[in-house]
Amino acid sequence: MTIRTTVSTALLLLSCGAVAQDNPWNISGFASFFDADADRRIINNNGATAVEDDIGFAGALGYRFTPKWEARLIVSRWDVGNNVEGSAKGFGVDALYHLNDKHLYGIFGVKHADITGPDDNLLNAGLGKRFELSDKLYLSAEILVYQSLERSYHDFGINLGLTYMFGNKVPAYAATPAPQPAASVRLDSDKDGVYDDQDSCPNTPMVDAVDSSGCTRYTMEDENVRLSINFANNKDHVDQHYYGEIERVANFMKKYADTTVVIEGHTSVKGGATYNQNLSERRAKMVAKILVSHFNVDSNRVSHMGYGESKLLNSGDTKAAHQENRRIEARLSGSKRVKVLR
Repeated sequence: MTIRTTVSTALLLLSCGAVAQDNPWNISGFASFFDADADRRIINNNGATAVEDDIGFAGALGYRFTPKWEARLIVSRWDVGNNVEGSAKGFGVDALYHLNDKHLYGIFGVKHADITGPDDNLLNAGLGKRFELSDKLYLSAEILVYQSLERSYHDFGINLGLTYMFGNKVPAYAATPAPQPAASVRLDSDKDGVYDDQDSCPNTPMVDAVDSSGCTRYTMEDENVRLSINFANNKDHVDQHYYGEIERVANFMKKYADTTVVIEGHTSVKGGATYNQNLSERRAKMVAKILVSHFNVDSNRVSHMGYGESKLLNSGDTKAAHQENRRIEARLSGSKRVKVLR
């Protein structure tokens, strides 16, 4: 790659977008000291003359691409004639790598120079530092070494000058975001408030309240039924008009298949205790038989027991009291699961 190609590339880079920086451009003017290799000679009509160390000037235009990297074009000129007319000039491009926030930077570059007659291409490296005078103006100091690419010359240089920062903040190029997959639409087909991908019970009726899994909520309800039948004095016959009450118990037991019933028989205090005990058992047995034989309740679910005159409802010695005590009783309860509605 020729030095002209390198400089052209640098110009192209300076025109490209960069990461946003405040005052990305800078211009520098240096007093430039050039210490030439002892073997360099100026060849002209007066013969070969040693190249003299001398001070010249240099100017640079730089652009800060990132917080770390900067590129610049630099032009230099030195008077190197040793009582003989002669001058050296050069131009090239440098890359500056900023080491920290104290404005210390490394310098790496390539130059095309005319120092001793024939053109010379140089590599250079060095170290520089900027000392802040204001938010835009800096004192710059640089130390550089040069290596000729055509000859075995090693040169040394020092630049000391001012650097001025300018230019508006350059917007950073935003990376084109990767296309995002279209957001999936979550469905609630049965409109129960639980999305399909979380619904364990699809097609729940609209009227049902549901749990977090989308299933119908239930509650337990207790239901009770009581049977009470009265008898004539000294009788165990069940009057026909009580069959509707017995059927109600039978239907309850069919509804709650795990229920059982105990038919309890009772008497009044009239008569002997032993006789009354037997009578109460016959009364209870009669009602149990009707449940089993007439209303088809499983006999394993029906039992009976007589209590005689031991559990009186009315302790009075009147006709009404005796009628009230001649009875059978049964109590049943069941629990059923009932839907909770919205």
